[in-house]
Amino acid sequence: MYFRKSAIISVFVSLTLGLGMFGLIHFFLPSPGGAGYVVLSLDVSYEDRYIGELLGEGNWGNYISESTQWVFWDDFGEVVQISLESYGDRVESFDPRNDGYAGRLKSFFVHGGKRFFFIPLSSDFWGISQGKIEESLALCLEGIPFQVEFPGVSRPLWIYAVLFAAASVGMLLLSGVPWVGLNLLPLLAALSYPGPAGFALSAVLTALLRLLLQPLREFFISRHYTRIDRKTRFFKSQWGALLLFLVIYGAICYLGRFPVFLGAGGIFSFFLILGVSLWAESKGGAKIGHIRFVPIPISVPPPGADKFSRIMIPFALGSLGALFLPSLILGPGYAAEGKPPVSTEWQEYMINSEEYEAHAVFQASFSLRPLRTGGDNPENGEYLRYYRAEDGLIGDYSVVEDNRAQEIAPFPLDDLMNFLTRRKHIQTPVYTPGDLLSVFMVLFFCIPIFLSVGRKHSKKKRLLVYNDKRIAA
Repeated sequence: MYFRKSAIISVFVSLTLGLGMFGLIHFFLPSPGGAGYVVLSLDVSYEDRYIGELLGEGNWGNYISESTQWVFWDDFGEVVQISLESYGDRVESFDPRNDGYAGRLKSFFVHGGKRFFFIPLSSDFWGISQGKIEESLALCLEGIPFQVEFPGVSRPLWIYAVLFAAASVGMLLLSGVPWVGLNLLPLLAALSYPGPAGFALSAVLTALLRLLLQPLREFFISRHYTRIDRKTRFFKSQWGALLLFLVIYGAICYLGRFPVFLGAGGIFSFFLILGVSLWAESKGGAKIGHIRFVPIPISVPPPGADKFSRIMIPFALGSLGALFLPSLILGPGYAAEGKPPVSTEWQEYMINSEEYEAHAVFQASFSLRPLRTGGDNPENGEYLRYYRAEDGLIGDYSVVEDNRAQEIAPFPLDDLMNFLTRRKHIQTPVYTPGDLLSVFMVLFFCIPIFLSVGRKHSKKKRLLVYNDKRIAA
């Protein structure tokens, strides 16, 4: 009965901490792609300029919206740029210079009863989570209701799930403690969710499990007796390795851009789950007056790093797989059905560079065009357009249009349109050098086990515990 209650408590603690860490990591860690755009949408009744001023006061002034855009306009003497926002007040719908481009561009930012702002995120925002970004925007907008979407790169979760399942089976087999290992799986799953750096953190925690399992197990078992003299000597012999792995854990948290409180929460959850699991294990047999038999190895553990490098292998290889397999299996991009970032009719509002160039050429050549609705076709009674070439002769104006098309400024929304066009072909995560360093850091500690393969130990190097003269008979 005592063991059953304590086992239920340990499972509850494990699941609670694992789910809690997963929620925090999902909310506070940034998206794996880093750079991209935040799509901010509000009711159309809010003026563009007013919302822009609020965003500017909150250091989000680098946005793209209706008020930041302009269109070309033939002012009969020169081609000028006029604000898209003031286009409707300046240009009549029947004006022959109105080529429809301004209306198309406006509908991109205002449609479906909503007004849209696109906020570019540089790679500097890798360390800022989506939750923090949304919280910052809420402070800027002062209670104005809004919606925010983060289209772009997503994690290949099914690949991570397969790697985690394989790593978990390997860890359970190598640890020899299925009860404690099973209790740690929810926490390891949460840490592995971000990708390579998360798998590397899990590898470090499995090394700490191998390092601390025996002394902590003996500590909880010895509490049923009056003498606990062995734990002090054992702990003193492990302090160096314990501190080393805590430093490595902190370094991977830094390289993987884990916030400090997430890293601290992970290591705290590990120690709590390990302690509660071993406490529950020590309760076995308490009702009958003695603890159940717990096997203790009769040989001295292998010297050096061999004692913890073996158990690190599954999650260390998992981190390596999470780093390279998504690109190898899925390629540079893979189809991912999902909710469009703003509306189901989004595609019809997209503007491409060809439309922009056609608009620029039309405005640049409007003063030389005849007032007509048909094309330049002599058979329709229209006349072709000519110009005086450098040699004084008449030249074809189509050559001038081609030259003007090459002289206009690049399409200002090209990057944004390309980004939104690719949203249904989600790119595989773009990993940072920190992910790469984290992976090879844990793989480095697996080297001793590969070097020891085939190495034969003499009997003198594997002394039996009962030959140790310091142990009382």
